[in-house]
Amino acid sequence: MRRLGATAALALSLPLTVYPLVWLLGASLRSDAELARDPLGWPRPGALALGNYAAAWAQGFGAQLASSTVISLGAVALTLALSAPAAYALARLAFPGVRAMTFLFLGGLVVPVQLAVVPLFFQLRSLGLVGTRAGLVLAYAGWSLPFAVLVLMGAFRALPRSLGEAARLDGATEWGVFFRVMLPCARPSVVAVGLLTLLDCWNEYLLAFVLLSGQDARGVRTLSLGLADATMASQYRSDFGVAMAGLVLLVVPVLVLYVAFSRQLVRGMLAGGVKG
Repeated sequence: MRRLGATAALALSLPLTVYPLVWLLGASLRSDAELARDPLGWPRPGALALGNYAAAWAQGFGAQLASSTVISLGAVALTLALSAPAAYALARLAFPGVRAMTFLFLGGLVVPVQLAVVPLFFQLRSLGLVGTRAGLVLAYAGWSLPFAVLVLMGAFRALPRSLGEAARLDGATEWGVFFRVMLPCARPSVVAVGLLTLLDCWNEYLLAFVLLSGQDARGVRTLSLGLADATMASQYRSDFGVAMAGLVLLVVPVLVLYVAFSRQLVRGMLAGGVKG
């Protein structure tokens, strides 16, 4: 009975979830005049405004899409490269200060990113990284690191200790135990952390707006910044169709990734919930 009720609730919520995405796709295929006349209407089959996508690409959304991809993937790679060894050390190794370091990462989840924007800007400016992709990658990695470490700590703690002990008896070093045994066993959680980090970096606006400001950063701006520019421009001229097309370009890659890796995401988030 409980399963039936959950299924019914999900079936009722499905239209509320799918309708905004379907409407967004339809709005991106309508002209500005049609959107102004009937915002909630649907595109006519014989009058699809495919030029909205060409206009969005011509306005720089293509370059911004590439920039978002490079920055997001770079942040994911750096976050995983730093968080996985740190999480393994905190979860499996005994050394002085391990408890204090764990609480330090936990504190990183408590401090909102808005409080760190101003000092982060001046720190990166002193390093010459404001207005660069590298600076934004470092900011995203630092922002994502506490969550990644805490999730992966749970995953490593859930693995049986006998796995590491057997590898050490066979002569493996601690790095060998980590790379050859523990990291492959924690792969679902690593994939989940990577996907969640990618989603956060892909949709992020505030840090990108602050760190990629100025004319020198026009060539490395992300898609979220370009979409905001197009939306604000629509207040003064008719560009709603182009803005909707840009929003589709922003949503579709993330949606495809989520559908492709949804099972790994669920498995990874639950991996630390059961003690191995």
